[in-house]
Amino acid sequence: MQQRSPNAILAATIAAAMLVVANVSVLNVALPELSVELGASQAEGQWMIDVYAVVLASLLLPIGAIGDKFGRRKILLIGLAILAVANVVTMFLDTPMQLIIARGFSGLGAAFVFPATLSTITATLPEERRSRGVAMWTASVAMGGIVGVLVSGALIENFWWGSLFLTMAIASVVVLGICYLAVPTSSDPDEANLDPIGAVLSAVGLGGLVLGIIEGPVEGWTSPIALGGLDNGALAFAGFVAWELRTSRPLLDVRLFRRQGTRAGSFSVFIQFTGMFGMFFLVVFYLSVVRGFGPLDTGLA
Repeated sequence: MQQRSPNAILAATIAAAMLVVANVSVLNVALPELSVELGASQAEGQWMIDVYAVVLASLLLPIGAIGDKFGRRKILLIGLAILAVANVVTMFLDTPMQLIIARGFSGLGAAFVFPATLSTITATLPEERRSRGVAMWTASVAMGGIVGVLVSGALIENFWWGSLFLTMAIASVVVLGICYLAVPTSSDPDEANLDPIGAVLSAVGLGGLVLGIIEGPVEGWTSPIALGGLDNGALAFAGFVAWELRTSRPLLDVRLFRRQGTRAGSFSVFIQFTGMFGMFFLVVFYLSVVRGFGPLDTGLA
């Protein structure tokens, strides 16, 4: 493993984590204007935001394992490059479906970046600094969401909607340069479990549930697409748990959730992010449509 300053490693990985989360929230303030400009339906508008997080979450475990096996720094830099290219391409699109597809590619880049940031901290920082490093990383994730809302409000107030993606592309290139200089090479191939069956089941489970939740309010909760997504998602998740309990090299050892601390910590993070990003999505429409706030005032509020 290359020797790097712990402060530089922490700063670089925190910047990359904030960038990933800012890419989630940056569309929230811009969504009302973007939906009008592109003629997007309610479901299409929601998918513009959610497809990024769906792809990110679906691929988080398998790409994290790939980084552990083949090198976290390499995976981190690839992800930042994908983020930069995807954001540049998004500026020139003019239909909702094109933008949804491009945001999916941005989510792919984020899936390369996000797990590599935390695993780099735990693998490369001195032992006495790891707990504080993880705590700072966790705080930066929340700050990234707030930064994304503020930046998008300021840009939409003064420029066209494509400026959001131009800014995110420039930020991706800058962070890529910082990580190239500051992040050391690290890997743990003996502990990396690629588990392709588990990866497919987790992706199908998450994608199905999110599909059902997004399409349910639009198509009806008893519609084939909503019921099919929810049912298939639940079945895939049940299959994922059964497979992970059976395989000798699980992608995620679900037995960890027998520990009270793991269950409580995971549940608290789930509630925190559900509340935070649900608020970002709903309050933006209330402030902009009902109260008549401009983009910058909406972001600040």
